[in-house]
Amino acid sequence: MKKISLWLGMIVVFVGIFLQCYMVLNSGKEMIIGEEEVLSTPLIQGTTFISPKGKGKECTEKEPCSFVYYNKNIKTKAGDVVFFRAGVYKFSLDGVKRFYLKGGNVDRPVIYESYPEELAIFDGSNISTEDTPKELWREGRLELRENYTLLRKVEIRNMPLYGVRIFGNHNTIEGCTIHDNHLSGLEIYNFKDGDSVKDTGGSYNIIKNNIIFNNSDEGLTHHNYGDGNNADGIILHSGVGNVLTHNRVYNNSDDGIDTWKSMNTLVEYNLVYKNGKGLNGNGNGIKLGGTKKDSPLGSNAIAKHNISYLNRSMGININAGKNVLMKYNTVYQNGGFGYTLEDDTTLISNISVKNNKGDVGWSKGKFQLSNSWQEDKKVEFKSTDINNIDFLRPVEGSDIIKIGAYSVPKNKI
Repeated sequence: MKKISLWLGMIVVFVGIFLQCYMVLNSGKEMIIGEEEVLSTPLIQGTTFISPKGKGKECTEKEPCSFVYYNKNIKTKAGDVVFFRAGVYKFSLDGVKRFYLKGGNVDRPVIYESYPEELAIFDGSNISTEDTPKELWREGRLELRENYTLLRKVEIRNMPLYGVRIFGNHNTIEGCTIHDNHLSGLEIYNFKDGDSVKDTGGSYNIIKNNIIFNNSDEGLTHHNYGDGNNADGIILHSGVGNVLTHNRVYNNSDDGIDTWKSMNTLVEYNLVYKNGKGLNGNGNGIKLGGTKKDSPLGSNAIAKHNISYLNRSMGININAGKNVLMKYNTVYQNGGFGYTLEDDTTLISNISVKNNKGDVGWSKGKFQLSNSWQEDKKVEFKSTDINNIDFLRPVEGSDIIKIGAYSVPKNKI
């Protein structure tokens, strides 16, 4: 009897542990919408060290070199890890105009990163946005022209155009803060083939765990500027198979995320809000691609597990994207429709609440299933306070517990 009781006790314990694990996995508490913590690359892996006041010639940890010296003299090779010591790295016309980050290969990428527990800041405020005869305002930005480059845990601000531009493939921007630039915070573009469906450039890049905000071209009308209409948080002008995941994107003068002319883009687990602060900006939270309806550009985007709220226009806008899939998203109190769609758009298990023009607009679409505006689902959130940790999390047992951004653990989809 004692052995039976012991076994029964152990079974009860194991069942209890299993139920606890199951409840944690299915409560949604482990799911993060927006940026996740990014750990630093171990210091021991560092090969090159740069400092705002560096005077070294070999760029070692004991004798780091300057930003200008590195940019002009050091050849980076595959597998290098470049650490930036804390401080402000100023772009200027007589110093570093553009910083071309070098690439590696699939097994040995090149990593550019702030020194562990420090913050490197790249600042372009010394380069004017004025319309000069020599168009010097075009200078000042970080560019990833090659493949397999990782830019991690730095701050990029006050650039006269884009904060970061990616022209290569298989690059990663991770854990960065990108803000107050005068065009989009981050742009991806196929420099080799321009407006093309080819994957020869600007493809298979990963943008994750970044905070991107206050990028604006308000008051600027010459050349690429649009008086607030051309500065998104993230803009994809072309490229194939890019992934935008776990970013916080807000307060940009145009849209938060715009996948415009890209193909097969995945937009997931992003927190996007209060975009369209410029009166001339479109003001969409997420815009999912598209140019002309007969063009293949801007097709096959997937948006899932995003939260989009308090944007001046649509929560998630189809624009002219083709064959777009939206599933498990939550949109709340946007100025336009919650979602827009066409007949080839698929909407599954999304939530839309208190959007100014209603839940869905434009074409009604042929493929809608289990969305909050269907089947009389009652929407109940734990909190609608944007500062509350339970903001827009469904109440347990409610009609919407299985849909929307927090519906299931991300490893279950």
